[in-house]
Amino acid sequence: MDRSTLLRHSITISLGFVIGYYVFFGPRGLIEYFKLKSHINKEKMKISRLEKNIGKLQSAINRNQTNPYELEKVARYDFDMGYTNELVYLLPKN
Repeated sequence: MDRSTLLRHSITISLGFVIGYYVFFGPRGLIEYFKLKSHINKEKMKISRLEKNIGKLQSAINRNQTNPYELEKVARYDFDMGYTNELVYLLPKN
């Protein structure tokens, strides 16, 4: 091999190593891509769990607004309210 061919091959190999390094380890490389993909999947799972929780809370709100028994139950147990001239006994919760 002559000197120019050797120089061309060494430049090509060096350039290949630099590009390969940035493809895998660069700021937008494959390792960072998989980290971000994992983070996105965790956040999507958290969003779906919170949406389920919102649905449960919304159904409880609707139930309390439409059912007079549920409304009285919340008023009595959560806010310790009673009727006029009614004596309310509070028992300790276990």
